[in-house]
Amino acid sequence: IYLKKEELEGLYNMELVGLEEEVRDAFLVACYTGQRYSDFSQINPSCFDTIFDGNKVIRKVQTKTKTPVVIPILDNRLKTILEKYNYKVPEIADQVMNRYIKRIGEKLSHTITSLGQDVITILTKQERIAEENNRKTFRRDDNGNVIKYKWELITTHTGRRTCATNMYLSRKYTIREMMLVTGHKKVETFMAYIKLSLDEEAFKLVQLSD
Repeated sequence: IYLKKEELEGLYNMELVGLEEEVRDAFLVACYTGQRYSDFSQINPSCFDTIFDGNKVIRKVQTKTKTPVVIPILDNRLKTILEKYNYKVPEIADQVMNRYIKRIGEKLSHTITSLGQDVITILTKQERIAEENNRKTFRRDDNGNVIKYKWELITTHTGRRTCATNMYLSRKYTIREMMLVTGHKKVETFMAYIKLSLDEEAFKLVQLSD
């Protein structure tokens, strides 16, 4: 899944405090930078630089692939979040973030109803084992597909998919420009991050024909 603009807006505007606020803010950094947990969680003041036109960027060498990336601050919300924490993303364990961001997503689904919609998914290995041993059951549609609420599927990696998909939908950037931000080296790998439904693909084609 990815989060649509209205879902991001609702998430950004939620009144949260304490750890929930920090988790939400760190997750939004992922949504605005397109980085993996191992990279966005390590953003600190030393990562920031100013390019020739005076704009601030984030410079990082990605942990997993050792790929250097230069990430422009394209959304003022990202700047506001970073300033709140003096340009150091809150330190929160991946597992804790995944647990809390689902809880936050469930709360938000009461006002942003798209987060409460059913989404076809697949079970993780642990979930399959739990089901086989009758420790847990999962909802299924009429065709036997496992379904979950959209908020149940939000993880730290959703932020990376969200950034890539929303940049793609904006029609402002080339594939190469987007890959320079996300750090992908192969077009087919990058395109796998573009999470569009068939309806969204059709809508995009209509826009392109205008």
